[in-house]
Amino acid sequence: MPLFLDTAKITPPRFPHILYRQRLVDRLEQHRDKKLILILGPAAQGKSTLALSYVMTSDRPSAWVNLGPEESDPVNLFYLLTQSLHLALPEVDFTAALQYPGLSFGPREELPLYRDWTLALLGRLQQPVQLILDGLDRLAPEAPSFRFLQVFLDCLPPSIHLVLLSREMPPLEIQALKMRQEAFILTGEELAFTLEETRNYLGELRQMSLPPDLLNRFQQLTEGWVGGLVLLSESLERVPETLRDKYLTGGLTMRFKEEIFRYFGECIFNTRPPQDQDFLLKSSILEVVDPDFIQGLLGLAQAREILEDLTRRNLFIQALHDPRKGWLFRYHQLFRSCLQIRFKTSFTKAEQQAVYLKAAVLFEQRGEPEEALKLYLKAQAPAEAAALLEKTGLDLLSAGRTGDLARWLEALPADLVQENPWLLFYRYMSRRFQGPPEVIQSLQQSLSLFDRSGDVGGVLLSLAYLIEASAWGLPVNVEPLLARAEEVLASPEASRYPGEKATLFFQIGHIHTIMYGNLRQGLENCLQASLLARDLGDLPLQINALLHASFTHNVLGEFNQAGAIIAQVDKLLADCDIPPLTGVHLLFKTNFYMFQGQFDRAEALNRRALEQIQRHGLRHLLPLALIHRVMRSFFQGRFGEADEVAQPLLSECKAMGSSWLCGMAFQVMGMSCYHRGEYLKAREFDEEALRYLSTEKNFIAMTNLLLSLVAYHLGEVNLDIEKRLQEALEYFAGESIYTYTIETHLSLALLYRSQGRLAEAALHLGVWPACRPGTGLLSLFFLEP
Repeated sequence: MPLFLDTAKITPPRFPHILYRQRLVDRLEQHRDKKLILILGPAAQGKSTLALSYVMTSDRPSAWVNLGPEESDPVNLFYLLTQSLHLALPEVDFTAALQYPGLSFGPREELPLYRDWTLALLGRLQQPVQLILDGLDRLAPEAPSFRFLQVFLDCLPPSIHLVLLSREMPPLEIQALKMRQEAFILTGEELAFTLEETRNYLGELRQMSLPPDLLNRFQQLTEGWVGGLVLLSESLERVPETLRDKYLTGGLTMRFKEEIFRYFGECIFNTRPPQDQDFLLKSSILEVVDPDFIQGLLGLAQAREILEDLTRRNLFIQALHDPRKGWLFRYHQLFRSCLQIRFKTSFTKAEQQAVYLKAAVLFEQRGEPEEALKLYLKAQAPAEAAALLEKTGLDLLSAGRTGDLARWLEALPADLVQENPWLLFYRYMSRRFQGPPEVIQSLQQSLSLFDRSGDVGGVLLSLAYLIEASAWGLPVNVEPLLARAEEVLASPEASRYPGEKATLFFQIGHIHTIMYGNLRQGLENCLQASLLARDLGDLPLQINALLHASFTHNVLGEFNQAGAIIAQVDKLLADCDIPPLTGVHLLFKTNFYMFQGQFDRAEALNRRALEQIQRHGLRHLLPLALIHRVMRSFFQGRFGEADEVAQPLLSECKAMGSSWLCGMAFQVMGMSCYHRGEYLKAREFDEEALRYLSTEKNFIAMTNLLLSLVAYHLGEVNLDIEKRLQEALEYFAGESIYTYTIETHLSLALLYRSQGRLAEAALHLGVWPACRPGTGLLSLFFLEP
């Protein structure tokens, strides 16, 4: 969830007086069924007022979003869209959608990720609704939010209509929509006031009547520009009627728009008393002006009266109603820019920083940390900003707001970040899947500082993500980390951090299972993680831990336990559509059925997994899906298909930079060659696999088992081969991996039979039935093809 919901961002403006422009509302109404309406025009051209008029007359519920530069980050934009829709449709439960940006299980491709967010959000909408995004031009020109908006637009169902307000044409594929008659653009030329609308504006809202010649001059000067109408009429009201002719025909030029800031000063600012001017300048540092906040900041009790007066006169200020705070106010961008320029020229640097700092402290006291952070940085108070970011960083991470976190960290002095373990931890986490390999140094340094300060929660998290990083192929010495992790988890202090413990247990379980082959220990860790996550209500972590536990049971040959966990996860995922977890679940189910020889079922699941990976951009899962596909193909004797997949498999594994994945890929390609009788090629692949494998005892043992069988078929059995088999048997038996223990006994029996050592061969054959009832699988992987 986001840290703080700024309802001003999802509340439409309120204007005390609106000139209802029938011709434009009719134009919008004619295109109400279009997927997209774009209202395009310059600043202060009445875009928001027109959209509000249209919304007020519409029979559809409407959600409104006031965009700012921070919505250049798609995560922030997603939250605003979700919250605005919830405000418009309070009966719809968007809780599940709000968790999506915070779900991060591995690198994701950008566009499929945005599609997941969009479908999670739109899938909850059953009734028609229109969504207004005001201020699209405030996003950065190359903002990734435009790509998110494009996906959002492409996925819109017929019942959802998008209205965009912008000063300039956004980088969206609007022309294609126009060609399909799914979009309508209302341009600045159409927004301009006609002569009749100018007359109505002056008469209805200003109670001012001009003779035809002066009205024409008024129209000529403003060219129908709404901002010009407001400023010029405000100025004209101060001129006696007898002098208006001279004022309009002699005192002004056609360069009216270029003089906008001078007119702001003359018409609005300079007419206020000094106390009001001070208030206007200092309040311009705020995006939304809360009169109660201003009273705390400036000690000015009449702030509300000043703001309401400006609003009544339509002087570039919007009123917004917050259910919790009451009436708030937002300055028009042009007016605020003018005030900001005056603020910076009217006060010294020290005076400006004092205002920023006092406002930041007030925001922090009011429980609005994000506003406080922005102002601490403007006040050049990095220590205060760092302290606040340290307290709020975990909330930002849980909301998936790594972009904001990274930007705030970059704004802090580097030495301040280097000395703070939490800031170093956040630096790593904000670049967890995208940063260069050296970013791991931030996490290593954070662990050292956490250890030094005795921060057990920080130690648990740093250890968890360092262990995870080793599985992603980053340069991490994982063995001392595992020893340290076991020590910290056993400490009494760790019980105060159940969430951190669950995360660490899962990462330890994952690394023991995959990297070290300590399957029993890994299984225990995953089950501990799942129980803690269940008690915490952390469903994604619970599911992830259970899936890895089911996989481990499967490798151990404990198919009843694996099947029970798979059924449990089926039920959990039925109420929680999380694509990355669904993809992993399909892969583990593929593995489950393949181990039992149900290849048709495994093939169907593998196909679904590949579709899921492609659709949702789960690139990190592709190597595992391809490995399963190669295995299934050669088990079924479809060697041509196995060959087709082999090269893409190797390319994906090398691109991931994971040595164990590369080793596993070479291993399954060796299996394929072995099953077709290409023993020399099988040996080549298996020896290549061993060059990539170093600590992965389970994969090393499997590869040595396969190499011994290759040597048997080539008639090259020797003491080295026998030693490899004995080491593999010791590992499989020690871990109680029943299926592979049987395979190794059978392989040793073959080896001894070929050497005429029949008594020893019989001994190994006699052990087979005693290994475990019901697991006598006849050479599922390794025996004679």
